[in-house]
Amino acid sequence: MSDDLPKYPRDRYTILIICPLPVECTAMKAFFDEKHERHAMPRDDKNVYHPGRIRKHYVVIVTLATKGNLSVGAVATDARRTFQNLRFTLLVGVGAGAPRPDKQIEIGDVVLGTLVRHYDSKKHNADGGFVYTDHLNKPPVELLQIAGLVPEEEEAPTLVMGILQKKFPVTELRTPNIHCGIIASGDSVVKNSEVRDTISDTTGAICIEMESAGLSDRHNCFTIRGICDYADEGKIKKWQQSAARVAAAVATYILGELAPLESESTHQQSHYASHQTQYEINHDSNSRNRISPPMDTDRRNVALLQYPQHQRPLALEDTPNSGYSSWDTQSFYPSHQSISAESRDARDHNPTYPRPNESGSTSGMVGEVGSQLMDLD
Repeated sequence: MSDDLPKYPRDRYTILIICPLPVECTAMKAFFDEKHERHAMPRDDKNVYHPGRIRKHYVVIVTLATKGNLSVGAVATDARRTFQNLRFTLLVGVGAGAPRPDKQIEIGDVVLGTLVRHYDSKKHNADGGFVYTDHLNKPPVELLQIAGLVPEEEEAPTLVMGILQKKFPVTELRTPNIHCGIIASGDSVVKNSEVRDTISDTTGAICIEMESAGLSDRHNCFTIRGICDYADEGKIKKWQQSAARVAAAVATYILGELAPLESESTHQQSHYASHQTQYEINHDSNSRNRISPPMDTDRRNVALLQYPQHQRPLALEDTPNSGYSSWDTQSFYPSHQSISAESRDARDHNPTYPRPNESGSTSGMVGEVGSQLMDLD
């Protein structure tokens, strides 16, 4: 991870995004507005998190080592222990469509889960039938309200497509239809149309997948699935990447509609303000590691130190009581005659202090002025 990425404390992150498959994780990370440096992790958390910002929210994205409800539950529990201010969990990825007479589901559509039913959790009756005995509570009210509006907003699919095409200009998918409905989640892969129809008829589901049931209501989970197949005999992985991307675009759209908490907004205002005033300059490791510049009159002068000594394009301005004077705009080196008496005295009593050579050249005097600048903080 690059050293120049911003880094924030773990308690700043409020949204956990779980992408079960690597292709889903890659798609979701493409929508970062800002990537962040990874954190040092507790010994008991084995997850690999990808922190960043999407819209106004600080999020961490994680994928699964193995598919299934048990795996996703363990990952979410570890994440909540490590990032203790998580507000919501988004489960974003691909799923199988289960068309119904009243709901036509197509490849490339997106399903927003208003309820999750665990189709492997059922009670068999004496007559050979069964009833489902388990379902999860509804997702958080805030996300349900946003999700409920998405299918009704005429411009929402177009906005989603615009978000998608900014990151992936070439896409094989049309503008998606966005559906709200029940998602059936289990522990087995379904590749049979009759089994799919049975699950759909008994649960009312319009999408089938394998992870959502592993997240209980205490995780405040909301599921977003891009349809990549129909859970039938023709199930293939051809459309997984495209469906993962459109699901990630919908997640980004929803995060854009979700207002941050007041505490999150305060953090962000503080962050943007600090970026306007904070200048940290790397210095030679044998000298000082950091220089904290003056905040007002000397800011321009200190900023010039970011240039290599032989490439500084502007002259330092006179600063009262600073102990140094103007730079010679022709040579980019200070005039030897303009150095203050205090500086000259310090030079004469310090055998390592840089001096002009016998020919009177002032090369090397940059170190003298740089040393004075370091004494400003």
